[in-house]
Amino acid sequence: MIKKGFWKSSGALFLLILMIEPSHASEFREVAFETDDGGTIFGNLYGEGSHAVVLAHGRAFNKESWQEQALEMRNQGLQVLAIDFRGYGKSKPGKKGKTLELDVLAAIDYLKGEGAERVSLLGASMGGGAV
Repeated sequence: MIKKGFWKSSGALFLLILMIEPSHASEFREVAFETDDGGTIFGNLYGEGSHAVVLAHGRAFNKESWQEQALEMRNQGLQVLAIDFRGYGKSKPGKKGKTLELDVLAAIDYLKGEGAERVSLLGASMGGGAV
């Protein structure tokens, strides 16, 4: 407890520094878009630019698994979209079931709508097959 007048009478100077964890939400924005078969895909969009990259996760992972790589790519000037495949996170399947390539194609279309002129694809395990 601080006594009344403590700051004035002590003659001491105090500096309070708050260490705040960076908010991951400010590093990307969550986006959603539809697939050709009516599915809904959610992704984390990092940065902006004419060259974009789609990051497609493996079976045991999700879009957040790519965060470290996505931030590095964004810092190199790329627009990066890490997606959750249908059935992962908030993403919902469409009429054709587990056709993951439709999720990747929808991600490419979304990025083109965001100004990407060139889109590269990177997939791990199951995501590699979809890519």
